[in-house]
Amino acid sequence: MAYEDMVRVYEGRKKLYEDFGRAIEAILTKTIELAGIRFHSINSRPKSPESFKRKLERADPPYTHPLEQVTDLAGVRVITYFPKDVDEIAELIVKTFSIDWENSVDKRKASSPDRFGYASLHYVVQLDDVRRRQVEYERFAKLKCEVQIRTILQHAWAEIEHDLEYKSEVDVPLEIRRRFAALSGLLEIADREFETIRKEEEEIRKRVVVSLSEEKLKIPLDMVSLQEYLRNKKLDKYQLAGISPEEASDLIADMKGMGINDIESLDRALKEFDLDMGELETKLKALIGYNIDLHPAGAIRVVLARAHPEKFQIAMQAKLVRTQGRVREFNSRTTSAILKLVASSGPGLHTQDR
Repeated sequence: MAYEDMVRVYEGRKKLYEDFGRAIEAILTKTIELAGIRFHSINSRPKSPESFKRKLERADPPYTHPLEQVTDLAGVRVITYFPKDVDEIAELIVKTFSIDWENSVDKRKASSPDRFGYASLHYVVQLDDVRRRQVEYERFAKLKCEVQIRTILQHAWAEIEHDLEYKSEVDVPLEIRRRFAALSGLLEIADREFETIRKEEEEIRKRVVVSLSEEKLKIPLDMVSLQEYLRNKKLDKYQLAGISPEEASDLIADMKGMGINDIESLDRALKEFDLDMGELETKLKALIGYNIDLHPAGAIRVVLARAHPEKFQIAMQAKLVRTQGRVREFNSRTTSAILKLVASSGPGLHTQDR
């Protein structure tokens, strides 16, 4: 069969491979999320007819049954943040799918140390026996899909390399080849350093957990220490662990603006807080004119305002300088209302009056 005829056959079946890729993507996404591994992205795509034709034309020896022999007509790409994640996801893939080991390749190991390019891990997979027998997957029973796993830095290299249209080392002018080699080494070092940073953060987190368990709270205030301290903390109805990283970062900046630089100072403020947060929230809504519930970070700001009203006011005024428009107006009204309420000693605000 001529190449053009093979391509036309593939075009008629392309939707099948597109659906298959999406099915593999969905299975992988659920599997990785259940394993608790953070990743940048997972995307699927069918091979384009033009790319399929080019592959047929380059084949040596020629394909005799291309639709069975070409293993990347369906493709899924997994982009991770760290090199360790590539290996962990690879283990999940081996447990989840049937692997065509003959056509799978770890290009990280296959290349020479002075390689041109920056490689990733490629697995060719099929559905396992259990899924092949399920009605929703039976039409994919004989199909194969190539799954590429690479870090975000490896992905950046591959995309730029593709855009420059250099397909092999011999295509590249000597001067540019030297720059490619240097850049490849830099990216590999960067990947390793990011992995080291993650390991170091994990060690810091472990030390913080131990210090908290021993009630040694003279711990520097940062994202790790705040997250671990708030993990099981509750303030009335507020689960303080529900603060997002973005909110936590903003809260840390506010606390440091107040001169609060360790967990012990925050802990003291929380323990000394003596107001009924529910009633305070109701009064706060009335004062600012917005029917908006306090979120956990907002509840902590109320605690800090109660403990250090003057420092809170100074920090919030400095923050207002960096905002504008409706956000500035809202923050100004909220700050004034919080300071007015926490300074009040009237009935209905103290916990003992509940």
